[in-house]
Amino acid sequence: MATIDETILGMNWPRADQQMKNVSLGNVKRFQFRELQSATDNFSSKNILGKGGFGYVYRGQLPDGTLVAVKRLKDGNAAGGEAQFQTEVEMISLALHRNLLRLYGFCMTATERLLVYPFMSNGSVASRLKSKLSQDSIVHNDYILDS
Repeated sequence: MATIDETILGMNWPRADQQMKNVSLGNVKRFQFRELQSATDNFSSKNILGKGGFGYVYRGQLPDGTLVAVKRLKDGNAAGGEAQFQTEVEMISLALHRNLLRLYGFCMTATERLLVYPFMSNGSVASRLKSKLSQDSIVHNDYILDS
């Protein structure tokens, strides 16, 4: 009998240690780890776009040429992590807003948890906001100095 976590959105989640092929959640693709490993050049440090408390984000290119940002979560094999990750993927895949990136795909193995988003060439929202704040403070300081 399936658990509640296994049946959310009609998705039957195979255990992380089972071989998975072509499993998807709506328009969210389930990637094999080796696909993302290859896309990011084995998670090369030259492809790191950013890092945070969650782990690193890598630039990647899929075989069809699609550029992606791959978020590799640290502590992927933490206790209870599988159910929590499944719920997170399900919730993120439901979030639809013109100002949010849509989740493109995910990967879950016994030891790894990865989220795949479209690559945005203009950088992160945080970097854009930080840049905007810096420019505003420079303008503000110039105004004060010129007064």
